[in-house]
Amino acid sequence: GYIIGNYTSTLGSEVHYVCQEGFFSGPEDTVSTCTALGTWESPKLYCQEIDCGSPPEVQHAVLEWNRSSSLGSVAHYACQEGFESPGGKITSVCTKEGTWRESASTCAEIMTEISDVLVFNNTCVRWKINPGRMNARIVYVISIKGQRLDPTESVHKEIVNLTTDSRTPEVCLDLYQGANYTVSISAAPPRRSVPAFIWFQTAGSLISLGRNTHLLEDDILEDDGIFNISIFNETCLKLKRTSMKVGSEQTYQQFKVLGQRWYLNNFYHATSFNFTTREQV
Repeated sequence: GYIIGNYTSTLGSEVHYVCQEGFFSGPEDTVSTCTALGTWESPKLYCQEIDCGSPPEVQHAVLEWNRSSSLGSVAHYACQEGFESPGGKITSVCTKEGTWRESASTCAEIMTEISDVLVFNNTCVRWKINPGRMNARIVYVISIKGQRLDPTESVHKEIVNLTTDSRTPEVCLDLYQGANYTVSISAAPPRRSVPAFIWFQTAGSLISLGRNTHLLEDDILEDDGIFNISIFNETCLKLKRTSMKVGSEQTYQQFKVLGQRWYLNNFYHATSFNFTTREQV
């Protein structure tokens, strides 16, 4: 401690003591008086170093601290993965009251916003994310569900993971041709996002022949020609081929015909056949 204020050394004079910065005293007598013996009474001041103890916890943050808890000590906090501090750095400071002054900033969960999902090159998907921490690598979970219009075909289900720090991620998928797809995109834990969905049909869709009857276009073997398919006499199909290979013999493989009765949701009629011809019609 040290003396504060002015004083004299005559009988009855008093001096006052206080603790140095970083120390504190209890409610003891901090005054010393000059006695008739020409001596000063000993003050009962007892100064102790300020100790704030352990810093407080901050939810969703990791404490970075050098274990010093004296006056002016600073504790720093780093937000856990998937969280950030919108208010800037988070710190606590040891005060002269022997307590930590907590920061007003907190760790808030990062919600990854996925938007503007689009399909390109038939089987590739691209999307955008909201601005956030720079260079943050995000793991995306891409859930795929596809079904060809032919109900006898199997359902395509697959989960694809993509890790990237791009603001416009993209991925090319191995998809069935001529199938309807639902693709959902979300951020993997510990990050969170509202899943984004896109619905699309890959190239090579079924050709409608009317009356709930369809023909798989991709199952016609290509020969650099143009095809026009029609139905006649209710149960007959006509394939008109305009080809650069006039008069060439052509094999058509795996014609698949699918029929459904409009009043029976679960009844399907499916048949397939091959044939070889030189005819253009």
